[in-house]
Amino acid sequence: MKVSFMTFACPMFSLDEVLAAAKKYGYDGVEPRLDAKHNHGIEVTAPAAQRAEARRKFAGSGVACCCLATSLQFINDQAATDAPARIDLAADVGAPGLRVFCGPIPKGQQMTIDEVVARVADNLMKVANYAQQRKIEIWLETHDTVRHGKPVGQILDRCRHPFIAANYDVMHPFCNGEPLEVTVKALHGKVRHTHFHDAKAGGGVNIVNIGEGAVPLPQIIRFLREEGFKGYLSGEWFDSLGPADVALPKFVAGVRAVVAYA
Repeated sequence: MKVSFMTFACPMFSLDEVLAAAKKYGYDGVEPRLDAKHNHGIEVTAPAAQRAEARRKFAGSGVACCCLATSLQFINDQAATDAPARIDLAADVGAPGLRVFCGPIPKGQQMTIDEVVARVADNLMKVANYAQQRKIEIWLETHDTVRHGKPVGQILDRCRHPFIAANYDVMHPFCNGEPLEVTVKALHGKVRHTHFHDAKAGGGVNIVNIGEGAVPLPQIIRFLREEGFKGYLSGEWFDSLGPADVALPKFVAGVRAVVAYA
């Protein structure tokens, strides 16, 4: 399986430095994080020449731009307005998809999970055809209000669009109490990208080195294999695993070991 990392692992690296690190440590792809003031330069504000240069650098390095990680929150109508520019950016730099969120329920509003599912699905469908036109998939993450696989699966079932799929963050469903068998049933046939990491049990963000947490990673790998998963096991962490020259080699070695064991 292919392994990548999000640029939160090295937010101050230039794109050249990101790609050099990916090659040095044996990664197959990189997931640039947008809208977070990282130093790679892949942003909606980047002019056409800079986008074309980024695409050339990825192609020349042999490291894929496997996903653009956005901050879009589709519980808000604004996400459907902001998404096309990010879809265009993905198409320009050669990424196959965007990571997006549901987002928290807006302050002052009360919504049932069924209402959340309906609103997010409706907003995703506002941009689905444009995403298909540009050949860019939109991957909704198991996170925040829809941190379990079940509501994400319900949203995708409501959309039923070939360019709307799931980014399975393996930590959030498990650490927030959803049994693995429920998660994988809900996400069957829907996963195109993953955020793959180990974590301590319990809610919240408690990311630890692979093998030091409680997430059933081998079982998740087996599920993905059975699905015929062709995407990336992408590491997303902030500073909890140490500096890039420590965390990047340790992460990829840990993931490869889990994949071999599973």
